Amino acid sequence: MNMTVQYFRDSKPGPELEIEKIVTNKIPQLFPHNPEDEFFWTGSSVPIGSSLPDLLIAVCEPKIFSLSKLKITPTNILSYLRAVGNVKLETISKRIGESEKIILKYITDLIDLEIVDTCNNTYFLRPEWRNIISDIISIEVKVSNWRKVIDQALRNSIYCHRSYVAIPEKILIKLCNNPHIKAYGVGILSIRKDGNVIVVKNARKSKPTVWSYYYKIASLIAQKN
Repeated sequence: MNMTVQYFRDSKPGPELEIEKIVTNKIPQLFPHNPEDEFFWTGSSVPIGSSLPDLLIAVCEPKIFSLSKLKITPTNILSYLRAVGNVKLETISKRIGESEKIILKYITDLIDLEIVDTCNNTYFLRPEWRNIISDIISIEVKVSNWRKVIDQALRNSIYCHRSYVAIPEKILIKLCNNPHIKAYGVGILSIRKDGNVIVVKNARKSKPTVWSYYYKIASLIAQKN
């Protein structure tokens, strides 16, 4: 089964691209989902802060596409509301560094789209928007530089629920015993010579810690579909 992937930049030909293609075609088997209740999205070289994960997989609520109705997604406001819960307009203004007038305009648009709600002069994210993406999975591909792929996987973990590395079987032993892999719960995918992809180690699932990146991913998904 071939996966539909949204590419954010041209891929450089070479052995890593070939591995990326193999992994991409195995994603439905590696990470099964329920297509009736969820939207399943895959991107390549997605620009998230200073990182460009080789593959990014997201399992989303269909409501995510409400963001496509916004000219600009206020990810700073969404991430702040996700972090603090109920908050007054003046507090948002102080924390974000924008005037109350500008903040109120964004908040009004978010209320109209049923993303944000209000009560007693405070504003908060509606419950479904606190976890609008139920699972974000990053995969970094490398054929030889296994130290670099670990660094990339750890960096991705700040906005992902699960972070994986995908490597040829021949360098598998170098990663399995790495203390960072164990400590941070990075998952390992092994690509065999026959083209099979094996989950050697499942990634440990955890909450993202940088919510601005989380909602940037949500915005990219909504705008690109």
